[in-house]
Amino acid sequence: MNQEVCVMCGKVIDTDIEQYETGESLGEYWCIDCVVAELNDKN
Repeated sequence: MNQEVCVMCGKVIDTDIEQYETGESLGEYWCIDCVVAELNDKN
């Protein structure tokens, strides 16, 4: 199991099964909830 921590909310992401995005800098991971929230903020 590969785990990363979302840089936005601190939630642990299981990168094997959960959707996630990588941030602008290396080692930045965003959980799907924060990705969706960010997209909604831009609209």
